[in-house]
Amino acid sequence: MAKAIVNLDYLKSVYVGRIFNVMADFEIEQGSLVAIGDLVDGQREIYNPAAVTDATTEKVALIASDEVNYDPRKAMWEDFTNEADYPAKAYELKENDVFTISEDGFTGTPEVGKYLITANGSLKGVIADDLTDGTAFAAKIIKPTKLGFNRTPAIRVQVVKNG
Repeated sequence: MAKAIVNLDYLKSVYVGRIFNVMADFEIEQGSLVAIGDLVDGQREIYNPAAVTDATTEKVALIASDEVNYDPRKAMWEDFTNEADYPAKAYELKENDVFTISEDGFTGTPEVGKYLITANGSLKGVIADDLTDGTAFAAKIIKPTKLGFNRTPAIRVQVVKNG
């Protein structure tokens, strides 16, 4: 099964924001929307990522590590995942940030003008028609596109709020 692909189009945290080091005890896909928890025991700069527990109040960060895979049989972006118990990058999301995520990174049917939001207990974004659910994070779908060598269907989104 293919894994989600993410592209950091225009993210403030790439230049002046915050990039968290996170480490989960489970495999975590690129493009996951995570809440940043406490520091990992014994670490001073690595945090525990977790699924959102209250989508109406929690800020999220975007998992987007450098795709380095030493197994030549798994050299494609859609083969990459962040392994359990190994550090990954989580980018702080700010209003007007733009990123692209493949269809494996969210649930629902995307259309321009709809929104990518968070859901309680899930690391994947969910497509919503509007913002009546009152979620703390929302990104508006601005363009359908494709990612990777295999031209995987994806959406480009612009963050409208986070927290």
